[in-house]
Amino acid sequence: RSHPQYRYSFLHVDDLVTALVTAARCGHRLRSGTDRECEGTYYVADAQPVTFPELGDMIAECLGRQQVRHVRVPRSLGWTAATVGECWQWVTRRRVFLNRDKAREAYGGSWGCDATRARAEIEFETATPLVDRLRETASSYWDAGWLPRTS
Repeated sequence: RSHPQYRYSFLHVDDLVTALVTAARCGHRLRSGTDRECEGTYYVADAQPVTFPELGDMIAECLGRQQVRHVRVPRSLGWTAATVGECWQWVTRRRVFLNRDKAREAYGGSWGCDATRARAEIEFETATPLVDRLRETASSYWDAGWLPRTS
């Protein structure tokens, strides 16, 4: 299960593209053989990492849902389901959503990054808060017919 205190960094693709273009234009270049090992390396993310329950609540809000149920899956059950998924993928030769790589990610702890260097050196900031990006995503999914409209 995901620990309630684990936090995760997210970034919308539009913000990622902006960061890549900005870093290419005015960021430090990677150099081999330098003492400054991380020079030219930038981590970019929304300013506020969130827990999965917080993310679920934001998504529910964007979809117009009043309630969301948070379910903790015991680690042993998660690994079992991931192994079964991977076996099913091997038998059917079709990709599955849950496999052992996904289980490693889910149980690996926080997946956050520090965007301080990107803010300082290339003045990167996300253009829109994460919850607004989730609203944009929900809207585009509705427009494409990928999600049913709720009343």
